[in-house]
Amino acid sequence: MSKVTIFFDYSCPFCYRAHLELKKLLPDFPRLEIEWMPTEAHPRPEGGIHTDLMMQGFLYAESIGADLMKYNDAMYDACQVKHVHFDDVEEIAKAAGKHINPEDLKQAITGGGFSEAQMKINDFAYEENSVWVLPAFRSGERLENKLDAIGGVGVSAEEIKSFFEHAAEGDK
Repeated sequence: MSKVTIFFDYSCPFCYRAHLELKKLLPDFPRLEIEWMPTEAHPRPEGGIHTDLMMQGFLYAESIGADLMKYNDAMYDACQVKHVHFDDVEEIAKAAGKHINPEDLKQAITGGGFSEAQMKINDFAYEENSVWVLPAFRSGERLENKLDAIGGVGVSAEEIKSFFEHAAEGDK
């Protein structure tokens, strides 16, 4: 099984568009393992929108074996459709409430147990993988195969599909 690593941010409209395409494409690539890397487009202390709490919620969801696609669906809906406040733990928990116990999620986020892991993912994306625009895709043993979004444009469904086809060839 080949692995594709996907770097994304819930506040990014191009990541949201890619997420919608991924939902269509992933069933066609059952032998691809997806590694989700929630990466802040604007990490603190940089100005801009901060989705670190949503991402820490993702890490909690991952730690309890929750359905990550459903968590991602809920957070993208909260950010891109309902426009909830990104720093409001109550709103994050409410948005994820159909898939994760809201009280447990709030405790996990406010307890700070996932903040260091989130910062390490940011470093892994930016410092180790030269991810400068989201969404970004990596594959290969050393994540040497790349598909990076173009700022203000994103990536197309065709580009994602082609990247997945190339990654899947590693299975043969």
